[in-house]
Amino acid sequence: MILRLVCFFFILSFHLSPSEAQEQQFSINPSESVVIWTGKKLTGQHTGALLVQEGTVTVDEGRIVSGSFVMNMASISNRDIESQQYRTKLENHLKSDDFFNVSQFPTARFEIKKVVEEQNGEQRLTGDLTVKNITHSISFPVKVEKNEGGYSARGKVILNRARWDIKYNSGSFFDPNVLGDKLIYDDIEIEVEMTTEKQT
Repeated sequence: MILRLVCFFFILSFHLSPSEAQEQQFSINPSESVVIWTGKKLTGQHTGALLVQEGTVTVDEGRIVSGSFVMNMASISNRDIESQQYRTKLENHLKSDDFFNVSQFPTARFEIKKVVEEQNGEQRLTGDLTVKNITHSISFPVKVEKNEGGYSARGKVILNRARWDIKYNSGSFFDPNVLGDKLIYDDIEIEVEMTTEKQT
């Protein structure tokens, strides 16, 4: 009887091992990964970037299985204002407690909870985004491509900043009629570009 049980578990492990062996964990390459943001106001818009600090992703033959990455909120920068003086002014304002309060909350984190393959070949990621120690679920599609020694993924999502208690000149917290042309829209357009470290 014992011999039969040993044989059974040996055969079971043999059949399970190929699928497990297909899963590979990669580290995110911070120097080739970035988060692009676009915020809009009544009188215009601004675009900038956030640097990725670290992260990992597990992939099974091109399909994302799990993963997470951390963003360095102190790295938030603007890319469209030509004047260094006004560009620095905006960046410092975004780092202040009016927006992301980076001195108290230096990082933000996204952790994948679910992955669904879509008909167009993209993969829809659902996961927890934590900003300012507030966590909400978000979902967005990404296109995954295999490159030399690893993978890259790109996707876009629109986030409502009010969900993370970012109140400055928001119509969700203040009367838009009072704000007038100082109104800043809640929706932030986010473009995620991730590349893994190459494996030999």
